[in-house]
Amino acid sequence: MSSQEAVFESRALETPQLAAAGSERLVGTVELSVKTGSPFLRRSPYLYLSNLAVLEEYRQQGVAQQLLRVCERVALDWGYQDLYLHVLENNARARRLYTKAGYQLERIETSITSVLFGRSQQMFLHKSIKRP
Repeated sequence: MSSQEAVFESRALETPQLAAAGSERLVGTVELSVKTGSPFLRRSPYLYLSNLAVLEEYRQQGVAQQLLRVCERVALDWGYQDLYLHVLENNARARRLYTKAGYQLERIETSITSVLFGRSQQMFLHKSIKRP
């Protein structure tokens, strides 16, 4: 799906969605939210990207990359210059997507379930963005 074939729809700014051109069929979505800061981590409120999903038959066609670019534009419109997200360490496909999009490892977060049950750890990723 090229960017000329894509139609972006945003019912709410915090949920960019991608629909196939000439169709009402939703092919991808992502959530963008403002997370509250933490006085313990000395972090002010920040934008957090989650629940990126693309229908299987539309994967590997640039849909997820387009959604990430929309999130960057929304972030800048909201006055933010940074985006954050979590990805599971064992999710190689998602890690490649985010690395290609310019996200970098901020830290690896170990949870009790990853230690006790050998589950994959979460990687907290960050991307600085600016207006073109």
